[in-house]
Amino acid sequence: MPRDFDTRLSRALARRQDLTKGLNEALAINLEPQWKRSNQKSVRYAFLAMAELDDSYTRKSYEEGDRVINQLKSKLGEAGLPVDFEYQGSVPLNIHIRFQSDIDVLVLSNRVLTYNSSGPRASHYTPTNLVAKEEVKDIRRASEAILTAAYPAAQIDITGRKSITLSGGSLSRKVDIVPAHWHDDIEYQRTMDKVFRKVCIWNKSEDKIIENLPFLHMARINEKERDSSGGTKKIVRLLKTLRADAEPRVEISSYDIASIVWHFDSDSMRVIPERDLTLVAIARDNLEYLVNNKSTAEGLMTPDGTRRILNESGKYDQLRRLFAEVKELSENIADEIESVETPLSKALGRVSSGGDVSRVLREAYIPR
Repeated sequence: MPRDFDTRLSRALARRQDLTKGLNEALAINLEPQWKRSNQKSVRYAFLAMAELDDSYTRKSYEEGDRVINQLKSKLGEAGLPVDFEYQGSVPLNIHIRFQSDIDVLVLSNRVLTYNSSGPRASHYTPTNLVAKEEVKDIRRASEAILTAAYPAAQIDITGRKSITLSGGSLSRKVDIVPAHWHDDIEYQRTMDKVFRKVCIWNKSEDKIIENLPFLHMARINEKERDSSGGTKKIVRLLKTLRADAEPRVEISSYDIASIVWHFDSDSMRVIPERDLTLVAIARDNLEYLVNNKSTAEGLMTPDGTRRILNESGKYDQLRRLFAEVKELSENIADEIESVETPLSKALGRVSSGGDVSRVLREAYIPR
């Protein structure tokens, strides 16, 4: 069934401008520069989906994160649990898509640090009698109590496996609090580069510690973004927008979407802004290849090399659903482009008559 792009455009604008109004009202006050590039609904949707959010929205996300950090820093310190804080996830990567973007805050123990005893700097560390997992559990429990008291009007979810989630009340952004501790492995000890520093998170539901490398993930996505001249993050935002607007929502994480796009060819994503619709074709063609080559898809690793991207039952099916969303969008765009009769459309032939969707998108030139 063809997607309703009037509704999707309204949602896209609402996410970006905190509007709940209809499309016509949103259009009347919309200041998005992407809007001026086309009168065609699915083309506009694609441009909005790929564009980064305004700096003021991102700044507000950090302000809300800082509010929560300030509450925790003083109260945890008073409780004898000194901590440090780091941001991770979509906001610092600039791949967030919603006005009410989640912001992830790592709460890292200042008293516990584990390390590889075979590392080149192992002798520089001071052992502690504290048990790392118990320290993180204490930070988690204390944080739950502190935040519940500090934000009585907010919705506070303390059931999450890895994080405490705050939303509503006086908060204009959802904030995820992730208690953890550092682990300094051999590569970090060798380089002293934070991207190689492991973060150890307590999984509440399984009562175990999970290691990851969030700063290596971010560094490699940023490197890919530079290599592709900005194409990587445009495609990530596009896929995240399609995921959010799908009915029902496509259940694939932002982390996994960014990891999949990281495997796309950098040169192919390096396009001038006037040919941004090429990126829709690139997303379509790459996802189609993965859907048709399941073993290849299931063998892809995350950028930090810690696990396979499609590491759980059902993720491949969600990838297929994401491809279906991109396919539908690309066909809508191609039909809209070809509905305007130009020498190019005459030469290519209408998509409904067997034209090449990817070719139409790759040949499209939309001035800024």
